Amino acid sequence: MNVDRSSRPFEFRDVYYVPEMGGNNLLSVLYIINKGYLMNFDTNQCKILKKNIIVGSGDRKNNLWILN
Repeated sequence: MNVDRSSRPFEFRDVYYVPEMGGNNLLSVLYIINKGYLMNFDTNQCKILKKNIIVGSGDRKNNLWILN
């Protein structure tokens, strides 16, 4: 994921991957929270945090949150 213009590795485990979606997939907010992360949403941006450190972010596009 890209955070503050730098790229960091981020791994999701025990998830379903659907290659037919053309490189895009869905991610459950509940999955992220159950893994011990926090999700913070405002009008145009979302952030994934672990111990108050931003580990991922995304932007709102057409009412979807697209992770960077």
